[in-house]
Amino acid sequence: EHTKHKNDTWEATCDGNNVVIANTSAMALQVNYRSLVSVIVLIAAVLYFQSQAHSSKYKDSAANSAGDEPRGKTSGPTGSVTVTVQDRAALDGDDGNGANAVQAGQVAEESYATQSEGSKATTKPYETARSEREKSLTDSVVTEKSVSACNGFIKQAQASLTRKQVTNALKLVDRCAEPTQDQRFQIASVYLAAKEYEEAMEQLIGLTQEVTNNQKYWLTLETAARFQEQEEIALKARERSIELFLDLEPSSLKQSLMNMALQARENLEWLVDRQKSDEFGSFSLEALVQLYSATKDYAMANIVYSLLRTLNPKDYAMRQSYIDFLAGQGQLLAATTEALDLLLYQYGEEFPLVDSKELVIKYGLVLLASSADSFAVTLARSILRDDGPHIVAEACNVNTTWEYNGDTVRMRDVIEILDICLENQNVVQNLIDAGAATGGVSNDFEFAPLHNFARLNMINTFRRVQQSATLLDAKHPLNTMQQAPSHVAATRYAMGTMNEMDDSELLRMDMVKRTPLEIACLLPARIVECPDTLIKPLLTIAKTGNTNAEGEQEQKKGNSMALTVGGGWRIKQAMVDEGHAAVCDIDVVDGLKMTPTDFLIHFLSIGRPVLVKNALESKHWKRVRNNMRRDTIGTRFGQLVVQPSTIPYGPAFNMEANQTTLSEYLETMQQRWQSESEGAVDPTHPQYVFHSLKSSVLNPTSTQLLKDFAIPDVLSPSHTSIATRTIQFYLGPSGSGHRCTYMLMRGTP
Repeated sequence: EHTKHKNDTWEATCDGNNVVIANTSAMALQVNYRSLVSVIVLIAAVLYFQSQAHSSKYKDSAANSAGDEPRGKTSGPTGSVTVTVQDRAALDGDDGNGANAVQAGQVAEESYATQSEGSKATTKPYETARSEREKSLTDSVVTEKSVSACNGFIKQAQASLTRKQVTNALKLVDRCAEPTQDQRFQIASVYLAAKEYEEAMEQLIGLTQEVTNNQKYWLTLETAARFQEQEEIALKARERSIELFLDLEPSSLKQSLMNMALQARENLEWLVDRQKSDEFGSFSLEALVQLYSATKDYAMANIVYSLLRTLNPKDYAMRQSYIDFLAGQGQLLAATTEALDLLLYQYGEEFPLVDSKELVIKYGLVLLASSADSFAVTLARSILRDDGPHIVAEACNVNTTWEYNGDTVRMRDVIEILDICLENQNVVQNLIDAGAATGGVSNDFEFAPLHNFARLNMINTFRRVQQSATLLDAKHPLNTMQQAPSHVAATRYAMGTMNEMDDSELLRMDMVKRTPLEIACLLPARIVECPDTLIKPLLTIAKTGNTNAEGEQEQKKGNSMALTVGGGWRIKQAMVDEGHAAVCDIDVVDGLKMTPTDFLIHFLSIGRPVLVKNALESKHWKRVRNNMRRDTIGTRFGQLVVQPSTIPYGPAFNMEANQTTLSEYLETMQQRWQSESEGAVDPTHPQYVFHSLKSSVLNPTSTQLLKDFAIPDVLSPSHTSIATRTIQFYLGPSGSGHRCTYMLMRGTP
């Protein structure tokens, strides 16, 4: 009637024993509310009997496994249940007067009375004889109601999660007595969303054991296992999901991958087509590589990378990851070969009408020398990840003489391994034999291969290239500052390679008449004996202080625990009192009084670090500074997704890094500052953001951050040849940042 008259006005009144539901424009219905109450009581009794019968066993097992009372379990009827009344007459021969409903109610009342007397049984034999048809009908009604109730609990739990009511959501799904397989999966999804990963895994492991061919179950199990850092389980789940996707037999994936990795791409078109049809990420070989690496099955990781390279030759980021993987395993010849192949492929795509192979091979040693730093960092990561240099040392046939302490790797030790590894794998000679030039080639700053190998103190590689060089300019190359390899070696105190040079090389002068020894004596940490006449003062540039009006105002307010600095950012007063402002021990100069030539000669050309103040006074940089104010940055760039960690690029080193937005991270910073200003001490090292910015349509916030960026005038690219390769965004509370970065990366004693 409501459907027919949904636009009419309805009223409900109580008239003695009757409830009158009236439509003022149509009709009135009278319902005897005593009969209505009786029907409701009977339905409630049925539901109560069902919940008791089906939840007793579940509650007992849950209580035994948890050791205490199960979460959210109740001993009586709970919550409200919406019952859909269906016409049963056509199904069971009911006369339409509700006889079967009354019988079901009687059964429920008898069961309720039996349970009330203290019976521990979950079900009781019926005390009155009924036909098999009646019992079957009653059982089917009870089962239907149980499934329906569980569906209701799951929907309520999902709604609670959207309101961030996690505890309530967990209590609701725990009320499902005997959920179906699909309901168990939904319950596992609720556990997963609530970050109850162990309980989610328990549900999913049971499901995958019962149903071995459901990709959805396996993929979700992988997700839960990853959160629990159960890489072995995650790997098994990923392998099985790929087997199902490719219609393979169980446990046959590894052999299939080996066979596919040996085939040419034209024989794998079927696999490329299948990959395009993958809507749910079932065939994610990238995820498989990560899991093989995490479980240290590097042989299989190598095979999968090789297959990925064949399937997706245009995926440059993946191929670069493959190069890093090979280098991290100490397979430097393979890594160098793959790097050259990638460069050839990129040139071929960009210049299809030009045969670039000869040119790429010619610059092979330049590529290797420029990548040496990167290879060394990759080796260091592998050593830290594998708890020692044993894997790398075995691949490189190196006997390490240094002790590994478990959490720190000295860069000079890693470079020593790299140097010996390149020599033992004959990488340099292979490149020269293939056509790589030893001289007449250089990078953007005219650093020839010998410059870079001398700078890194790679004695064996330096000697190999120098011995192979035939032309004079190849043996004694000069960069833009007219510096020989000996000058560059002096900037890093690379005494090993300097000892490989003759006296004439050590007496060479650069563009401003400085010998290698004079350059070494100009650097902050002098490890060579320098006569007083060689310790020349730097150009006279006014030093700048660290005072600012905002900080003075904050101190006048009497807050001795906090100090406000430029842009409204706050630091602890203790940071200033303890002298933390000077931990870098580097020159601080006034950019308004320094020319680009000064910067080039006195700092850039000798690798001396400097902090330049007042260098960002142009209009575009003033806009950048305004955007970076404490009260502006969250409003303009709050949606930027970042990954705070205790070191730069934490995830790359398997460090914890929770993904969050910039605005959420600012709230965390504020909470930490507030507690510290009140005297609380947090012993943990604060997480901070170290984020590479890349202009991208897919990342508009980063593009917006980059909008006003420009190289400061004091650096003048026309004088210094400086080019912007990477822009990094840093944000963190006072006391954050990794003070050891320079020491570890530069090899400073």
